[in-house]
Parts: sequence; C-alpha cells; structure tokens
Amino acid sequence: MKKTLFTIVFYALFCAFAAVSSLAQDIPNEFLYMEGSAVRQDQLEFFLTNFKIEAAGAGYTITETRNEAAFTFRFIISQNTVIDSGGNRVPAPPDDNQFVMRISLIKNAGSEEILTFDFYFTELLEMYEHTFSIFHRAVIYIPPSVREVIVEKEVVVEVEREVEVLVEGEIDRSWQNRWLYINLSVDYPISFYQLQPTGLKGANIGVYSPGGLDENGEEILADVMPLDHKIIPQPGMTLGLEFQFLNFMSLEINFQANIGDPRTYYFVNLFAGAELKFAIKTKYFMIQPYLGFLYPLNVSDEFKEFPLFAAGGGLEVGVRGGKLGAFFLNVNFMYFFGDVYRHNPYDPLFSEPPVIHYKRFNLGLGIGYKFGLIERRPRVRTAAQTESEASE
Repeated sequence: MKKTLFTIVFYALFCAFAAVSSLAQDIPNEFLYMEGSAVRQDQLEFFLTNFKIEAAGAGYTITETRNEAAFTFRFIISQNTVIDSGGNRVPAPPDDNQFVMRISLIKNAGSEEILTFDFYFTELLEMYEHTFSIFHRAVIYIPPSVREVIVEKEVVVEVEREVEVLVEGEIDRSWQNRWLYINLSVDYPISFYQLQPTGLKGANIGVYSPGGLDENGEEILADVMPLDHKIIPQPGMTLGLEFQFLNFMSLEINFQANIGDPRTYYFVNLFAGAELKFAIKTKYFMIQPYLGFLYPLNVSDEFKEFPLFAAGGGLEVGVRGGKLGAFFLNVNFMYFFGDVYRHNPYDPLFSEPPVIHYKRFNLGLGIGYKFGLIERRPRVRTAAQTESEASE
C-alpha cells in the first residue's frame, strides 16, 4: 500500500514538474520581471515606478516572480567613483555626476545576460526625460513573440527609426535642426558712395555754373563746388524666412528696409533679398557663410536711377537662444552693379551736370534672433530597406 501511494505521489510530482517546465519554455517574450536596488529608497521607488510605466506603455506585462517571465530587467544604482592622482578610487567631485545606474537585460532561460550598460546622473528630476530611452535601449533586444509577429505582418508596417537620444551631460542641439526659421534683425549698414568724374569739372572736380565762352570758344566756369565721396550710416531692419533643406545648407528670403537717402534720413529704401547659407555646426555655436543678392523695390526720389541689383556675401554666427532658436551676429558686404544716378541737389546755383554719378557698396552689421518652427525629424527606414542594405 505504501509503495503504491509513493508511486502515485511521485508520478503526480513528475507530471507537475513537466507541466511547469513546458509552461516556462512557452512563456511569451512580453512577460517581463523587473528588479532593482539603489543607494537611496527614493531612487529605488522612482525608477521602479517609471520603468514599469514605460513597460506597460510598450506592451509588456510585469510579473510578480522571475519564473513567470521570459526576461528580467534589472537596475543597480551605486555611488559614482573616480580614480585620483594617487591611483585610489574616491567619490566623484561635486561638479561630476554623483550616481551610476547599471542596466542589465537577462534571459531567464539559462540566466544569460544579453545586455549591460551604465547611465550616470545626479538629480532624480533630470531623469524624467531619460527613463523612456533607457528602458527601450535595453528591451530592443527582446524578440517579439511568434504570434505577435504573425498579427503585425498582417496589419502593421515595421519601421526602424534612428532616434537621437540626449544622454546625461550632452548639449541640446535641436535649435540647429529646424526646417524653418523666422529671422528678425536690427541692422546698421554703412553705405559708401564713390564719386565718379562723369560730367564734373574743375581742378577739384565738382558741380559748376557755366559762365559762357572765352575768345577762343572755350567754356568759362563761373563757379565750381567741389564734391567728394560719401560715407553714410543707414540703420534699418530685416525680416526673413529661412528654409534649411539640407543639414549643411539653407536658403533665406528676406525683406529689408533702411535709410536710403544720402541727404535726408527717412526709411525709404526697400529691398527684397536672398541668401544661400552653408552651415558649420558645433555644440555651442553655428557659423554660416553665405552668398547674398539684393533687388531694390523702392528707393528715395533723391535718385534719378538706381542699380537694378546687388550681390555679395557675408558671415552669420549664431549661439543657442532657447530650445527653438538662436541669437546671431551678421556681417556682410554688398556691391551694386551699375552707377547710382543722383539728381544734382545744388541746382540752380550749380546747375551742371544735372545728374551726379556714384558707385555704391555697403558694409553691413546686424544683430538679431531666429525662431525655429518645425523640427527636422530623424531619417526613417522601412524593414525592407534595412534587409536590402544588409544583403548588399
């Protein structure tokens, strides 16, 4: 009787063990066990809560025990240490990250450690924006369950995204990567009017009053008013729309208004401009040398004729001004092709010539702010493109 009872109990235990083993082998990959340890209790509670939220959002089921899960997500937080000049390991200085969190992904069948990496931090409040990237960096190596793959292939197009993750200590460079910018600057260009001798007379060339003819038939000048080159500051403003169609190149279309009369000070000169910029980006600033073009829309009545267009180049240097834009300094040189024909303002005392000729060019300086509107998204590749690239 005892022998029979022992046989029955042994057989029942064997069947239960076989059933548990079979069940463990068939645990879906979305069943995840999570464990952690930390230097402080608030750190442990913070990361357990936030990682479980990220897991639920990604479709994982958090189990009560390790045996119920296919994988284990583990984190261990310890004090950050460094090696001093004497070769001793000491706590990290106050200006460095004070804690290090080691993340591990473990396949429970066989206790195989698939992935381990470290993340350094100091304050918990800084970690709200990093828990998502930390969790997904670890679980990306968990393959989907067989039944999930079949369903997804029927209704979902799988894509691979290249995501730029801002880790602790890195500089936020999103202000450099916008599709569109609205640019506004206050300008202080200096206009140079280079006097041309066309039609001018006298020892020191200038406008004059004809006095008649001498006995030899040569013209006698009654009086001459010498002229010289003009250097005139012409403050103004520029409003532009910049489209960054490549990471290293952008095109700006702008509207400029500035003081344009060499004799009076009214905002009468209006220009349409275009600038082709080439970007050199660093962590802390952005340099944009550019080629420029100007087309006059309206100029002062002081001029009889004005050149049809101007061209030149410049340099724009920008630094971060918030997450969406930048403060910039702009210097440029623009040359107007053709003579500036200015009415003779000294008539009737000096009536000749009726038009004075100048060459005009500008040396400009501007300070402004550019506001970014649309973020440049990372490149997206489909699974088919990824397989094609791998096969090549």
